[in-house]
Amino acid sequence: MKRRRFLALSGAGVLASTTGGALGLIGANSVAQAEAPVELNWPDLVPGGGDKKSFSEKKLLGIKEHGSKIDVSNSKLVSTYNGKRVRLPGYMVPLDFQADGVRKFLLVPFIGACIHVPPPPPNQIVLVESKKPYPTTGYFDPVKVTGTLSHLGADLDLAEVGYRIAAETVAAYSE
Repeated sequence: MKRRRFLALSGAGVLASTTGGALGLIGANSVAQAEAPVELNWPDLVPGGGDKKSFSEKKLLGIKEHGSKIDVSNSKLVSTYNGKRVRLPGYMVPLDFQADGVRKFLLVPFIGACIHVPPPPPNQIVLVESKKPYPTTGYFDPVKVTGTLSHLGADLDLAEVGYRIAAETVAAYSE
């Protein structure tokens, strides 16, 4: 008997058979959701982990002093998490306020980044795009974003951005 491979893709899921036997339906979203996201923090986005002491002192606890810089040795990107489902906490810098909330924003490691102080390097700025709006009326809400991370390399008006997250969820964050 001849072996056949079937693969049908749809919004509903994947239909597959590698043995010519019974076909099974696997929900595409359920496969992605079954994988737990990689829990990241800002040093993870810097090649070699950056200056961990400097980062640990800034653990999303408060206001960054004007004129101070985040200590990151270079602005190259880390490829380890490219295309992976991740979760990253940070502060929101909205790029588009709408009546129902914000769908596009920069995620930054400290309050004031991109607005009141020189922006962090590109490997410390993430563009977040979400289909579901996050209800906010201001800047620098602490949030935790879950979604797929990718390299971006874009120069926006506020800063150069190294990463992008296609967000599944954006939730309020408190340590």
